[in-house]
Amino acid sequence: KLTEDLQKSEKRYRELFENIDRGISITTREGKYLDCNPAILKILGYDSKEEFLKIDINRDLYANPEDRKRFQRLIERDGYVKNYEVELKKKNGETLPILLTTQAIRNEKGEVVGYQGLNIDISERIRMERELAKKHGFLTNVLESSADCIIIADMKGKTIFFNKAAARLTGYTEEEVVGKFHVA
Repeated sequence: KLTEDLQKSEKRYRELFENIDRGISITTREGKYLDCNPAILKILGYDSKEEFLKIDINRDLYANPEDRKRFQRLIERDGYVKNYEVELKKKNGETLPILLTTQAIRNEKGEVVGYQGLNIDISERIRMERELAKKHGFLTNVLESSADCIIIADMKGKTIFFNKAAARLTGYTEEEVVGKFHVA
């Protein structure tokens, strides 16, 4: 019964490891991959696990080697790193923004010997954030440069936007009104 339960548990773990769409990896402290799932190969553009396991993380993976050093200082100090944003190099040399969430692997003496964690491609999120910022900037410019007085309040009546025309008309400055003035 115990052997059967262990086999079922191992099978469930392996299925999760192999099928999740987030990159999962296990590495040595020195910078060698010990294991990885298919998702990380796809994210970083590698054709085979064997090829990927040969790369030197310190030399071949980080676009900025200082990011690896900082990552290691954090994980050595805290035992984990959560939502650490870095640029990694794909096989073809392109860089890719990745979010790392990793924990230290310790030996029986409590010494850090490796790391295990998630690698999430955040390029689409960053593209959307830039697009949103661009649109926000455009709309803010349109509202700000309008000759009409524009005052925008949230659902509670708190002023969240006050353009230059409103300032000229009312005599208040944006700093005096936004976030502080409530419309009755």
